[in-house]
Amino acid sequence: MPDPASPSALQAETAHAIVGWVVQNELPAGYHLKEQHLGSMFRLSRSPVRGALNLLRRHGIVEQRPERGFFLSISGRDLGESAPLLPASGSDELYRVIATDWYNGEIADSVTTAELLRRYGGRGVDVGRVLKRLADDGVITRLAGKGWRLGPNLATARAFYDSYRFRLTIEPAAILLDTFELNQRLAARSRRRHEELLARESATVAEMVDADLEFHHLIGASCGNEFFAQAIERQNLLRRLTEILTTPDSRRLRISCEEHIAILEALAGGRREVAAALMREHLTISQEFAPEFFDPLPEGRGTGSGDSSPPS
Repeated sequence: MPDPASPSALQAETAHAIVGWVVQNELPAGYHLKEQHLGSMFRLSRSPVRGALNLLRRHGIVEQRPERGFFLSISGRDLGESAPLLPASGSDELYRVIATDWYNGEIADSVTTAELLRRYGGRGVDVGRVLKRLADDGVITRLAGKGWRLGPNLATARAFYDSYRFRLTIEPAAILLDTFELNQRLAARSRRRHEELLARESATVAEMVDADLEFHHLIGASCGNEFFAQAIERQNLLRRLTEILTTPDSRRLRISCEEHIAILEALAGGRREVAAALMREHLTISQEFAPEFFDPLPEGRGTGSGDSSPPS
């Protein structure tokens, strides 16, 4: 018989979804997590929701009160920064496997659902749910019929530098838009996370990557222009995949934290031109730390037309 304490793939996935919702909304410790509400929100029956809550209880994230239900033991703020880590769900692992295979060119640019089911269907995980998540993240696009097209990635030197050229154009410009209004809640959270990471010698690369992506998300969330925001978020998704599958330079990440704080200080003081200049400098320096999976482009690097070397 299966171990009753072992969560199903759906329960583990639901537990991660609940944690993400709690963190995003910065819910306070003691918040009542109602099964019916969670079931409606995630479109699930009560059984997987209850299993997920019991998994969170075993990890000390929620507590169960007799005849009252489940309540948060840890606030969303603390949960997002230093709470016990949940075990990776089967969906998380399959997401990583598909992304890795795609990154390594082991999956064709266009594939059918049947081909993906044959390749990954024996892992006891709902492949369809993982494909939907990959589509939501912009990794793949559904084609007419039953196929999928894999999107661009940052797995080559050219793509990596082209991505930075694009970001050097849009992120400083986003700060200078007349619609820009700093999201104070996200800015305070980002500043707090950066300061706490810098104060800790034991901060992990994963924690610093999360803080980095959250900072750049803040710029998109504050710019007041849907098209800029979508472009910034798309770059963030591509970068998250790159950093999941490679080992970023931890020293550079710590320096980036300091650069982010300087930009946040300028934004908090209403000095957007200064913040935009600091962002350009930050991105120009960051592009020199290419992932180890390819050799940096040689001097005079370009994309094949005109003067296309990355800005310096």
